[in-house]
Amino acid sequence: MQHSLTGVRSFFIVCSSYLPRMVVTQAIPSQSRLLYPAPQGALTQLYAGTTAEGANLNGKHLAPWAQAYPLSPASQDPEIGKTLWSWLEEQIQNV
Repeated sequence: MQHSLTGVRSFFIVCSSYLPRMVVTQAIPSQSRLLYPAPQGALTQLYAGTTAEGANLNGKHLAPWAQAYPLSPASQDPEIGKTLWSWLEEQIQNV
């Protein structure tokens, strides 16, 4: 059986990191005027997940408010990646 996908939007997975600084939540309550309310803190994630340019955000680091920043050179190092992967596997062995 064959299905037609005519008119169906194609989907893709985008992987990006987000720095949730300066946002007040129940986990981090504060009366400081330097912090922003949680709904405003969600803007970057909402942008990354809903923008038509989402595929262009793959592998980017996002910071408030929906700004893409260059990745750290360490994040591109394959040896550091292997070390992190091994450490993560050790951490979940007993889960």
